[in-house]
Amino acid sequence: MERECGGLTGFSPVRDGAMEIDGGKGQEAIRVKIAKVEAIPVLLEAASFCSTYGTVGDYANVIVRVESDSGVVGVGEASPWVPLELGETQDTVDLIVRRFLAPVLVGKDPFTIGLILEHMDATVLGYPIAKAAVEMALYDLIG
Repeated sequence: MERECGGLTGFSPVRDGAMEIDGGKGQEAIRVKIAKVEAIPVLLEAASFCSTYGTVGDYANVIVRVESDSGVVGVGEASPWVPLELGETQDTVDLIVRRFLAPVLVGKDPFTIGLILEHMDATVLGYPIAKAAVEMALYDLIG
């Protein structure tokens, strides 16, 4: 698949799972890897409203920031506003991303999202909100 990305063209997978970005015109290829994964708890103030879960007000969310070794950043958001629904809270999302998912993701090719989802599922059972925030950040990173 050919596409322009910051002046670089020619995305092509390589055998070890890394992604090469061919700089073209004799430039050396760049291998993109995940360098850093962060979980950033935030409180979003909002007007209260009633739902089937009761009255809901402020949102204790988590921003997930994934940075590649080339400095490109992707951002995702976890919104565990109803802990009774899936059992996740701001604290559990923060913990799962920082302690379990981040160490598994560092060094991986951000373009291999399917493989990364398999790695996350093999590392931690459940926690779909935390994993979705990571997945959103990966899609944001790769454009």
